[in-house]
Amino acid sequence: MSFHYNSIQWCERLSGVQLYSVRNVLEKNVPQTLAALSAAGFREVELAGYYQIPPGQMKALLEQTQVRAVSTHVQLELLYTDLHGQLAYARPVLPSKFGHTGFNFFTIIMKQNGS
Repeated sequence: MSFHYNSIQWCERLSGVQLYSVRNVLEKNVPQTLAALSAAGFREVELAGYYQIPPGQMKALLEQTQVRAVSTHVQLELLYTDLHGQLAYARPVLPSKFGHTGFNFFTIIMKQNGS
């Protein structure tokens, strides 16, 4: 019985979703999608695009919905062409393990064979 209880606690602490997996819904309404994910019990997300929402507004949306962005994934070519812009966006939105705002890591999407 205690193993089951511990398993539930463990799952609650790790419940998160990669926003890329709901990108089609997210494109239509970011605030409503974040609220729905929060209502479903998700507390952490990995950002996947910013949908033309400024970083301060994105941070506010995340706070309002009680969802925390723990990472972001960025296409490799954006890191080549706009590294400073990507970092500037991530810095105020993503929390840091070191007690200040910033980012912990990026997931890099790589294309192979021109696809």
